[in-house]
Amino acid sequence: MRVRREDIEWVRFNSVDTEKHDLPRVLLIGDSITEGYYQAVKERLKGEFCVDYLALAYSVDMPIFHRLIMTFVRENRYDVIHFNHGHHCGHMKTLDLYREKTVELLKRIGTERIVLANCTVLYEPRSMEPDHNWITLLPQMNETIAGIADELSVPLNDLYTVSAGIGPEGIREDGGHFTPIGYAVVADRVASVLRDFIAKKK
Repeated sequence: MRVRREDIEWVRFNSVDTEKHDLPRVLLIGDSITEGYYQAVKERLKGEFCVDYLALAYSVDMPIFHRLIMTFVRENRYDVIHFNHGHHCGHMKTLDLYREKTVELLKRIGTERIVLANCTVLYEPRSMEPDHNWITLLPQMNETIAGIADELSVPLNDLYTVSAGIGPEGIREDGGHFTPIGYAVVADRVASVLRDFIAKKK
């Protein structure tokens, strides 16, 4: 089956304090949204966790997506992995394929250390009206993600509800990304969920 590719494909990552082993280590996997809240999450967890991120503009049905993530995960010791990757998968042929490939990957990573996040809001540019391209797909995508969390018995971080509560001052003009005000709200939630996850593992 031919995989539809992005017009522009990219990978960005950061690993901090790589020789520090006395704190739990967190990996944030996602796309540009994850990259956007990374620094704020890192600041909120300073002194408690070492926080890395891996952001990719690939869909989960692309073999390179799996290879890059598994290489990164195997090179580091992660106590918890926050997985938030749906926006770059909207062009996939079916949501069943998204579910299949996401489940396959999360099982390879190890579900005992996964926190799964759903997709954040998407608006029309310079508007607070829902993106017409996603008005049906976004709730279906998030329903699929909730089903994956149930299937794998992993925690679900409901970033959609959190982001839906962010006002216009927190949304960038493109309608899909956040201003520092908006990212602060999302980062508060991510940091809180990660703290709770680690606390329950102790």
